[in-house]
Amino acid sequence: MIFSFAKLHKVHKDEVHKESLKMSLKIQLQENVSKLEQVASEAAQEFGCKLYDLEFIKSGRSRVLRVYIDKDDDKVGLDDCVKVSRALNIKLDEQEELISGGAYHLEVSSPGVDRHLSKLWHFKKSL
Repeated sequence: MIFSFAKLHKVHKDEVHKESLKMSLKIQLQENVSKLEQVASEAAQEFGCKLYDLEFIKSGRSRVLRVYIDKDDDKVGLDDCVKVSRALNIKLDEQEELISGGAYHLEVSSPGVDRHLSKLWHFKKSL
């Protein structure tokens, strides 16, 4: 099989372009996650809570944004979750560019017993 130099160059150029697009999408996704964490943290702080973690997952054909909140001196209750969920929902509606791609479900809860320990304060609190 014989390939011309021009064809090989085009194939290489296309691969470089694809990798460049992947990198820019990764950077954009990381920036959006940081902004999303900031917005969720602000919503939690309005009600004496703090952002513990968040995850954005695809479950079947639907997408779910799970936000975990915690408190320093108290346990997170249902009222806390409802208040933070409502405030966060308003903030996300105002900044809809943070989550593109259509509809998603928002869930706000405490981290629960199976909480992931990923930040220093998570470990300190669990002791």
